[in-house]
Amino acid sequence: MQEISAFALEKAELLMMVNCRPSSIAELDCIVEEMDQRFSEEESVEMLKVVKRNLPSGPKEGEVVGSG
Repeated sequence: MQEISAFALEKAELLMMVNCRPSSIAELDCIVEEMDQRFSEEESVEMLKVVKRNLPSGPKEGEVVGSG
C-alpha cells in the first residue's frame, strides 16, 4: 500500500479503507474527512483506483464469510 502513502491520510482513515474497501467516490467520501477540501476530484479518483488495485473486494451484503 505504498501507493496510498502519496495521499496525506490519517491512520484512522487508512484503517477504515482497509476494513471497508470503498468501491465508489461516495463511499470514499464517508471515510476521508473533509475529502472535498483536502483532495481534488482527480486525486479522489486516483485514491479509489489505488484502493481497488491493492485490496480485494470485501464480502457482499448478506454474504456469510468463512461458511465454506
